[in-house]
Amino acid sequence: MRCRVLSLAMLASALSAFAQDASLLRYDGPDRGRKLIAAAQKEGSFALYTSFAEKDLPPLIVLFEKRYGVKVRVWRANSEKVVQRTLAEASARRHEVDAIHSSALEMEALHREKVLQPVGSPHSAELMAGALRPHGEWIATYLSIWVQAYNTRLIAKADLPRWSPPARCRLRSRCTSFSPKPPSARGRRSTGS
Repeated sequence: MRCRVLSLAMLASALSAFAQDASLLRYDGPDRGRKLIAAAQKEGSFALYTSFAEKDLPPLIVLFEKRYGVKVRVWRANSEKVVQRTLAEASARRHEVDAIHSSALEMEALHREKVLQPVGSPHSAELMAGALRPHGEWIATYLSIWVQAYNTRLIAKADLPRWSPPARCRLRSRCTSFSPKPPSARGRRSTGS
């Protein structure tokens, strides 16, 4: 089911390049899937700009191409570069991208820059609350869960800081965090000292 929804979402968001008639973007009739597939097959391929994990792309792309007979041209980079390239092309009126898959922050930036188009889908009702944005220009396709953990042998529950970042933690010597750094420095441990 997940692959089907993602495949249809990719196809739906790619429609702008496939169809001369932009009304298919919001069309939600029972034959919507058939019309989308026919328009995509007529075009033959579409360009996907994504920050999706590289190792996870091949299975999705292969299944999509096999099922729909539409070649997917992928350009993959980090989410910031996806936004930069999309905006640069839009400002040059060079519309190469058909579908964009990136993180929520970057998709909202593209929404604010008015480079996305609203897309409707009869599958929207199947999505969890919050996945579909009110403006309808993008749909969340994955959920990131952030957790905090601590070593119970080093820090007692009663000593845990309340809403205090590690840098200001009174237990500085025992607090660590991972923070975004340039690619050459990623993964290095940073302490609050």
